[in-house]
Amino acid sequence: MAKMKTQLSTITLAVLGSISLGANASTEESQLEKITVLAPQTQITEQAIATGNNTNPDLAQWLTSVPGANVNRNGPTTGIAQYRGLFGDRVASTVNGRTIIGAGPNAMDTPLSYTTPLIVESMSVYRGIAPVSAAIDTLGGAIEVNMRKAETSDNDSLSGHGEILSGYRQANKAKTFSAWGNISGHNQGLMIYGNWQKADNQESANGVEISPTFYEKSQAGFDYRVSHKGGETGLSYHYVDTNNSGTPALPMDIDYIYSNRVSLDGEFSYNGWDLGWMLGFHSASHEMDNFTHRKNMMPDMHKVNLAESETTDFKLTASHDSWKIGVDGYVADHDSTITNPNNMM
Repeated sequence: MAKMKTQLSTITLAVLGSISLGANASTEESQLEKITVLAPQTQITEQAIATGNNTNPDLAQWLTSVPGANVNRNGPTTGIAQYRGLFGDRVASTVNGRTIIGAGPNAMDTPLSYTTPLIVESMSVYRGIAPVSAAIDTLGGAIEVNMRKAETSDNDSLSGHGEILSGYRQANKAKTFSAWGNISGHNQGLMIYGNWQKADNQESANGVEISPTFYEKSQAGFDYRVSHKGGETGLSYHYVDTNNSGTPALPMDIDYIYSNRVSLDGEFSYNGWDLGWMLGFHSASHEMDNFTHRKNMMPDMHKVNLAESETTDFKLTASHDSWKIGVDGYVADHDSTITNPNNMM
């Protein structure tokens, strides 16, 4: 998808011939033919649309469909976005316009792990320098995820639709069951969803077990919208429950990740202005250790890390004719405690 703004600019070219020295030089120079070429001056913000399988445990896998993009994996549920050689925090990711700050260190709960492919409406990658409105603090482009929202209807009677999805993968005995539904009527709409995924350790082509690569993850939430004169108002809630999951690239594995994310947003028109706003809160709790899911024969080196985070974010935009202004930001608090269960000191 590409957005262009085109302006005409004038470029003047001179066609030069051979000029003899002497008194005739000024005469020939005055007879030079001038050609005026009109060419469009374009400013392109190009976005590539990512696609993928709705049964993937991690949305980051969709990035492999975008030229120049890829995934750095710590584990099956921990995909770190990479674009043109940069990865991690250098490639900003937003979900419904929100900056997601995870609890775990070493990107155990990346921003893209906080949503399920089931309810993703679109996932786009800014191919080049991202605009200021796309993300905060980004060097290698930006990833924008738009999740499905509730559909409203002005019908007096209720109507609904939805989808049920299940899947199975032999290599790691991965099982997926997902469902979503939308009910609308009386200028209101409610969308609810649920997603459950579980898998054993991955097996190589010759039957060797790759440990630890198992995972178990559940997600659920809703989006409620009310249409009113000039716009709409919505309330969203999303819950993420990642249970025992392996991260073979890191020295610890996931015991659990619990996350609650809520936001209140709206948009309306007033006196020729289109206004939009959002206020959100996100809390996450994450525990990991280095002995439950892998062999560690040294009790003195057993470690448990409990990490927690809380984020408050906001966004306000206003547009009128060709003008668009906005402000957004977030405040995040982190806390991490490392203990050894074998050492009470």
